[in-house]
Amino acid sequence: MRLREETTPSKLAMGISTDAALTGILPALKRMQSIYPELDLKFLVTDAGKLDKLLKARELDLVINSPKLMTGTPKAIWRVPLQWAAAKECQLEKSRLVRLILLEGSYSWQEEMLESLRAAGWTWRVSFESSSVDAILTATQSGLGLAVLPMDVIQRGKLAAATDAGLPPAPQIEFGMFAGTALSNHARTVLEVAMASLAAVGSNC
Repeated sequence: MRLREETTPSKLAMGISTDAALTGILPALKRMQSIYPELDLKFLVTDAGKLDKLLKARELDLVINSPKLMTGTPKAIWRVPLQWAAAKECQLEKSRLVRLILLEGSYSWQEEMLESLRAAGWTWRVSFESSSVDAILTATQSGLGLAVLPMDVIQRGKLAAATDAGLPPAPQIEFGMFAGTALSNHARTVLEVAMASLAAVGSNC
């Protein structure tokens, strides 16, 4: 209702880090867009290191990114637990090399994942790496290797959660919602809706 009270066209630019897009956040944001069809909502999925500069330059109104890479104070922080994911016919043996599907770029949670494999005595190699969320899902579905994904993404992608393979626990990813300094009324409304929608993706803290 508040959006409809705006006298000017409602526009909002939201930046999302690539690893945030991997966690299933985009479907929640798409549902938000369907609630407000009159809103001109632009999503920019890009490298996490760019988002802080874009927010400060007012090229973005809202940003979802790791709090470690942002200088501002987040409006909300939540964590997304991940699970090992594989094609349903995949068979794992600790004596064999594990093929991994990774998100292209430097992410602390991926380094944590690799270190946990080393500590547990697993040997591995990277069989597929991409900055595309769809490509990572397709590669996992095709049996090219293991990925770490949220459970809802695993279920929607018709993958298997490799929970009984003896693998070390998969990491969690922490995200924050950051807002620009001069939000319009409709941007503040969308911020409220986005925070409520994203609460279902991970655990708030």
